[in-house]
Amino acid sequence: MTRLVRITLDNIYIGAEVRDLTASPPIIGFVTDIDEYGWYHDESEECIAFSYYIIIKNCDGRTLEYDLDEISINTNLCLVERD
Repeated sequence: MTRLVRITLDNIYIGAEVRDLTASPPIIGFVTDIDEYGWYHDESEECIAFSYYIIIKNCDGRTLEYDLDEISINTNLCLVERD
């Protein structure tokens, strides 16, 4: 069985299949990279990144880049889970 689930930092991984069939052209691809950005320094803690972006290789050959914060607001891009 295939389920489309909301993407979060906890469930996204390199190699994950993602889809957004409402986009034009549709996004059917795989996550090829997850990068951190927006570092800040907290003296009581180690340096912590507060945001991430993911790179997707789409089936039509395009390379797409999404901010994880944008994805959490726009839920059309989903992670594909299979049993």
